[in-house]
Amino acid sequence: MEWLGLLQPSRNLHRAAQDVMALHRGKFPRDALTLKTLPGIGRSTAAAVASLCFGEPIAILDANVKRVLTRYLGFGQDLAVAKNEKLLWEKAQTLLPTQHVTQAMPHYTQGMMDLGATLCTPKNPQCLQCPVKENCKAAKEGKPENYPVKTKKLKRTSEQLWLLYAKTKNGEVWMVQRPQSGIWAGLYCLPVFESYEALQAFVKPKSKLDLQDMPVVKHVLTHKDLYLHPVALHLNNHKSLGQGHWFDQQTIAGIGLPAPIRKLVA
Repeated sequence: MEWLGLLQPSRNLHRAAQDVMALHRGKFPRDALTLKTLPGIGRSTAAAVASLCFGEPIAILDANVKRVLTRYLGFGQDLAVAKNEKLLWEKAQTLLPTQHVTQAMPHYTQGMMDLGATLCTPKNPQCLQCPVKENCKAAKEGKPENYPVKTKKLKRTSEQLWLLYAKTKNGEVWMVQRPQSGIWAGLYCLPVFESYEALQAFVKPKSKLDLQDMPVVKHVLTHKDLYLHPVALHLNNHKSLGQGHWFDQQTIAGIGLPAPIRKLVA
């Protein structure tokens, strides 16, 4: 339980103890999979407890161990990308002891953590004293401080956009082509507005204001969440709405549309 006290707030420690009593009849779980279900215990902490205390053959991946492994393996993929960290987990699992596992695992896990904390440090690593320097790719390159690679995580933002979903009684939809730069560059799209008021101002000279709000659609981009507000406008005929074209459903199926727009008009 010492690991939980170090890595998580005391309230999680208390909740975990309650779960051990209520769900596990007072017996502390011995495997990482079950340990991870306790409040406040993440994957690496669960693996550390299972490995150190019960000899389970499972890899940990705290900051020190990531540094040791990426340098030893010459693992240069960006750990800010989830799939790369997953790959490092998989590689870490292949390096575990295979003989006398229950006895060897606590020594192996403790040794990996100690190596990262004492010799394989973020700056000025003591490679000459390292017991695994002969097989360490970063040491052979002479650039251990290049590992691990982790780019600065960009702050996520959000944006609200209003979409005019103009449709005739025959099912044609009014579309415009997006500019060649920016979001959805070059694709056909419903007309986009930065506010509901701007959408109203666009429609008012062209048609009676018979607008109907539709459910908001959340579209997740790499570093931004788009909240799309479709507003329906039903027309009886092919009245021009300015720059753009009317498209029937068959034509819509064959043109390039942003994914959330295609889902909306399909």
